Amino acid sequence: MVPWPPSIRASGPGGRRSSAFAHKDLEAATGPRGPASTDHLVQNCGTRHARTARSETEPSDRGATTHWEGEPMRSEEEAPVAEELIDSIGHGRFELYRDGVLVGWLYYTHLKPNRYALRHTEVESSHQHQGVAGAMVRRVLDEIRAREGTITVICPFVADYLSRTTAYADLIDARHPGYPDRAAAESARAKVGGSA
Repeated sequence: MVPWPPSIRASGPGGRRSSAFAHKDLEAATGPRGPASTDHLVQNCGTRHARTARSETEPSDRGATTHWEGEPMRSEEEAPVAEELIDSIGHGRFELYRDGVLVGWLYYTHLKPNRYALRHTEVESSHQHQGVAGAMVRRVLDEIRAREGTITVICPFVADYLSRTTAYADLIDARHPGYPDRAAAESARAKVGGSA
């Protein structure tokens, strides 16, 4: 039996939240004694941590004290990974790290006044087909937006990514937009004879 409140792990931009902070979140969502059912906990807290049960010695539903039987948390290999985007100015690329390991990078050229020509995306072979490139492009575009910059799209993967969403249309430089889709970017790359 796990005493109320169950400990909760949560990670966010600042890393793991303390159990005291998570305790207040859980109590605010479920009340000081906990929810009446697991569904309520899952709906309000987004965890799959606890289920309710009444001990045999407790009275019926009227005034019964609810306690928690803990389910094991997800194993570490299933835990959300910590991602960090680094602007490696010396290499001319944004680098994505997952749990401290370099998993992908996006080469760029920083042009004046504040335009980024996104040239080429690469992912470590051991991390391919894990959503690294898409996550990296999204993080890079968010970073450029935070810097109030614009982009010129040269990389075929970035062109393809942007062709499927309008969320970043405001970042595309009006005078120098680059390629509108993957086919145009790959065609241009083939004419030049290679990659960046």
